[in-house]
Amino acid sequence: IIDSPTFVKEISTEDHTQLNQLNELLDKVIEDDVQKVEQEIIKLKSGLSGEKNISFELKNSRIPMLIIHDVRLEHKGLQAQFDYILITKKNIIVLESKRMFGNLKVESDGSFIREMNFRGKKVRERMYSPIVQNERHILLLDEILKDNKIIRKIPIESLVVIANEKTFIDYRFAKKEIKEQIVNHDLLIQRLNKIIDECDLPFMSYSQMHDIANFIIENNKPIEYDFVSMLGLTLKEEVIEENDQEVNDLESDLKKYRWNESRKRKIKPYLIFNNKEMEELIASKPLSEEELLKVRGFGEVKVREYGKDIIAIFEKYNKKW
Repeated sequence: IIDSPTFVKEISTEDHTQLNQLNELLDKVIEDDVQKVEQEIIKLKSGLSGEKNISFELKNSRIPMLIIHDVRLEHKGLQAQFDYILITKKNIIVLESKRMFGNLKVESDGSFIREMNFRGKKVRERMYSPIVQNERHILLLDEILKDNKIIRKIPIESLVVIANEKTFIDYRFAKKEIKEQIVNHDLLIQRLNKIIDECDLPFMSYSQMHDIANFIIENNKPIEYDFVSMLGLTLKEEVIEENDQEVNDLESDLKKYRWNESRKRKIKPYLIFNNKEMEELIASKPLSEEELLKVRGFGEVKVREYGKDIIAIFEKYNKKW
């Protein structure tokens, strides 16, 4: 029996793990990249705060439903990250959480404009429509569930929730269908009840509700965040001084090559090969392009660009093995 809001998947410790990873990176990145990490920490903390606001509203909604927080689904080469999926007795509701600063204005053509004060000046900027973003997520979810014969005619509704209580939404000129899909988090319960009440389909069985939730959880494909690559960071350990003559071992030679090549090509060292890929190289000891292609992270493009140089480094050490 589902007679109250029931979290099948709540806010996990994974988000806090990401915060820990970012905090650790503060001491590992070069000085020029510290600000990038600090900005990502602020962004992540803000998102967590907003989702906690939404979770609080859902827990106290008294609506009989199953609640899934933060899942990532893939299907036919496409993927989507869902903030919340609600499975009610009549429908499925996908919530897109937006924790934002400043106020939000929705134009008559559906454009979203964010307005905020920055250093005493009023700033207006266009933002990607969260309505369009959520509609894309819903299309994918609907296709996944139908292709796997989990649902047939269950409607999937969209709702964008502004999780900052200080944000004012101005949608005087917005079309009705846009207004109905966006709400401040303090009015979330009221809007959910309206969406559910307006659905005239018969109730789903409890077992069907659980089947949908279990299928989504089983197909969740979380990704491991590589903030170094995502933010284009350079680690201090990757920076080898130009006059460093200590190249007596293989790892030093590889790092020296990576650093010099990155300066020559004006790219980040990790784009040539990151530390994990370097470990794979050392473990594999490739002495030909065919062997190098078997190393994780080295496709045809990388082998064509750097293969001869890397193989030459390994050939120096071949006699020692």
